[in-house]
Amino acid sequence: MKIDKVINSQVASSTQRPSSPAQVETAGKAKGLEPVISVSNQIISQAQEKLADLPDIDMEKVNAVKQALAKGDLKLDIDTLSSAILEFHTGHE
Repeated sequence: MKIDKVINSQVASSTQRPSSPAQVETAGKAKGLEPVISVSNQIISQAQEKLADLPDIDMEKVNAVKQALAKGDLKLDIDTLSSAILEFHTGHE
């Protein structure tokens, strides 16, 4: 059984957005253009909304790990585990 490390992260947008609706309106009038949201920004927004709806803890995976530990299918290497914890919390190996 493989356990993947999951890190919460945010996707940075590569486009600059006006900081207020007034700036959007002013920019649109000045150039005669409507503000446009790119397809990739729409996809990212949809993905972020779906991710926000997910629980913080995957209880199905937690239960699978518990069962694997109980059956002896998953062996813990204490040295590797402690190194991973230290690296995660301190950023050092």
